[in-house]
Amino acid sequence: MQRWKVPAILAGAVAAVVVGLGPWIRSPFATVTRHEPPPRPPIVTPHTVAPVTSLGGITMEVLPSQSATRAAQDSDLFVAVRLTARSMPSVARPPLNLALVLDKSGSMTSERKIDYLRKAAKQLVETLSPSDVLSIVVYDSEVELLAAASPVQDKARLCKLIDAITPSGSTNLSGGFLRGCEEVTKNRQTGWINRVLLMTDGLANNGETDPARLNRMAAEWHAKGITLSTFGMGAEFNEDLLQGMAESGSGQYHFIESPEQVSGIYASELKDLMQTAARQAVLRITPAAGVRVGDVYGYSVRRDGSSTLVALGDLYGGQTRKVVLRLTLDSAQPGSRPVGAFELAFRDVQSDSPQRLSRPLAVEAVDDDARVAASRDLRVLETVESTQAAVTLDSAMRLYQTGKRDEAKRVLMNQLSLTTDRNRKELKSQALDTQVQSYRSMLNRFDAPMSDAQSSLAVKRGKVMALEAAR
Repeated sequence: MQRWKVPAILAGAVAAVVVGLGPWIRSPFATVTRHEPPPRPPIVTPHTVAPVTSLGGITMEVLPSQSATRAAQDSDLFVAVRLTARSMPSVARPPLNLALVLDKSGSMTSERKIDYLRKAAKQLVETLSPSDVLSIVVYDSEVELLAAASPVQDKARLCKLIDAITPSGSTNLSGGFLRGCEEVTKNRQTGWINRVLLMTDGLANNGETDPARLNRMAAEWHAKGITLSTFGMGAEFNEDLLQGMAESGSGQYHFIESPEQVSGIYASELKDLMQTAARQAVLRITPAAGVRVGDVYGYSVRRDGSSTLVALGDLYGGQTRKVVLRLTLDSAQPGSRPVGAFELAFRDVQSDSPQRLSRPLAVEAVDDDARVAASRDLRVLETVESTQAAVTLDSAMRLYQTGKRDEAKRVLMNQLSLTTDRNRKELKSQALDTQVQSYRSMLNRFDAPMSDAQSSLAVKRGKVMALEAAR
């Protein structure tokens, strides 16, 4: 299955962060900022053990690529922040307040899409409990409220309504989204999971169609406590729009490559919702004096004074997320030097209260190159290598998408050669080998003749692969 899982200090602060979407700097997955591989970390040997801190079922590890830097010169330091959420007991899950927003435009008649969608929607209904709340909205050129928000008690009636959905018209995605948000608002409660599930197989061509405005709409509704997950089916939809809306709405973006996958992906989203461990997670990176935050690979970030904020959305039980970044450290006097503070703010689901995990990071500034080399951690650098390869894959997909096929191939081939060489000499990672082979297979497919639809699917597939590897 291919999908992306996306993106509180205090409830009010979260609203300020999300509504202030304008200052957010888009990640490499939103725009291509470079065509060459990112800066490379030095070849190293393992050494450090990462500090770990836990609270409210969330564990945060802050792992530096090395524990010592050269005192007399500026240095790059890579940091991997790893977040793990413990599995949640099913009896403890909060109620779900969902709006199922379904595209029923004319294109849904192809490939039996509507049949698979009906089946998936009915399976979702059957999975919910009577304490959950569900509304169903369908849209084509117009928007129709198929089932108003109410507790899921008469499942047979809901399934009968779903069976009657008939495709026609164009795609008023914005209208469907807004009506879904309005339905969720009717029963929105603190401590519940309040989410819109928005599905489409095509381009938004009716109502509001501007991606920036749609992203702002998603951010504004998130500030009101309603999150958004998006589902794109087939080759025709705009994956950047759906991913952007999901990130702005602090939910997840899913790519449904073929109609047969709909049921499984809907089930996976629902499983995650039932395993929500933390909501509105935001990582704050505050560098010490003489330290600058460079790349934050694969995420949108917001600058807040000297701090960098990374919105992570909800965290789901049993899952691990990572944030990989590059810091630049100015030269310093020998001795211990602070690098900065890493703080994760989130709302714990079980206690429904704001929580903070904080971890300072320091390294030794030394005059001995041998000590620097001995302090480096191959495990962290493997993570950095994998993430950089993913960022380059995403850049290559975007180049290919704009017709720059030769440049896309050159960029990706260069990255894969560097990663392969580094892995062979030092990292010796089977996981990296597998990642490289997967990317090479995708590269080879681009040499074969493809229809426009096949090419579009391949690009969407590549972008999802990049997202999964980077985060």
